Amino acid sequence: MARAYATAAQTVQVPLVLHGIDGRYATALYTAAAKKQVLETVETELKQVSAIVSKDNGVQNFLHNPTLNRDAKKEGIKFVLKSGKYSELTQNLFQTLAENGRLSETLKIIDSYTQLMIAHRGELPVTISSAKVGDT
Repeated sequence: MARAYATAAQTVQVPLVLHGIDGRYATALYTAAAKKQVLETVETELKQVSAIVSKDNGVQNFLHNPTLNRDAKKEGIKFVLKSGKYSELTQNLFQTLAENGRLSETLKIIDSYTQLMIAHRGELPVTISSAKVGDT
């Protein structure tokens, strides 16, 4: 009879420690995406959602409307996400946000996830100041 051993759960090293509600959700999403090796896919999808939210005042109002109950928000976010094909992780994130009453944090969470991806790629944001206008 062969003996089966449990395999150790894959650990993910997060490149940046973020705080706050948005940081916790972004870090959880980053960890789950890293385990499934879909970090860039999720980043692309979040950019698409961000563009939808930024362009559509109706979606912004929906996300920030405190009078809608959680079931209405869950159905509403399904409708918003229906326009594109989103991964299971992205869909689960928004369903969780709806269930927890955190849809109003959407853009902050997307920004935090973007910060994690910038750190993951080793990019450093820089600002260049010059006394003269440079050639383009």
